Amino acid sequence: MLKFNKGAMFGLDARIALAIFGALSVISGAALYSAIQQSKITAYIANMSEINKAIEQYMLDTGSDLPTGSAHTYDAENLVVERISKEGWNGPYIGLGLPPTASYNNLVGLQTTASSTNVFVKRAPNSAWGDPDPVGGCDGSAPCFYWVETNCHPNAIIEAVDLQVDGTFDLTEGKIRSSACSTAGTAKMYFQGPLSLSQN
Repeated sequence: MLKFNKGAMFGLDARIALAIFGALSVISGAALYSAIQQSKITAYIANMSEINKAIEQYMLDTGSDLPTGSAHTYDAENLVVERISKEGWNGPYIGLGLPPTASYNNLVGLQTTASSTNVFVKRAPNSAWGDPDPVGGCDGSAPCFYWVETNCHPNAIIEAVDLQVDGTFDLTEGKIRSSACSTAGTAKMYFQGPLSLSQN
């Protein structure tokens, strides 16, 4: 008559259970990470869209572009407070807090996909480019748009945003552009906004 070693069987059952539990943990962990990354991408796109709507409403109310800032930036703070008086201003156009030390062209308090919350508004043509800074604004040779710049994002996030917004991965054309940051593996991200009133 065969005798079973109950201790050995229990040990085998426990190892199988642990292996199954470990595999499920890996699968659920990967799914959770993917869901977190997707929520960051969704939040980024939603926030950029809100800023673009704010710029568009500002132009509709005032009949003018955002005031000029420096280094090809535009006075994004005027979307929150009437820092530079404009007839027809009916803001705030976006609910972002600005500390007293905030730069006039830097919106802060915005959730982005990176730890940095620097958000700048620039203008540049929609022709192919990698960074609006050297473009130096618009000269009327191509349609001129506002671009919302945030930095610095992991390259994988930028690729995911580009694929979701543009449907293809090409960071020199489309509504999503990028240029390298000083931190390896990251880049500035640009989100195309409304058409500028001035084309120059």
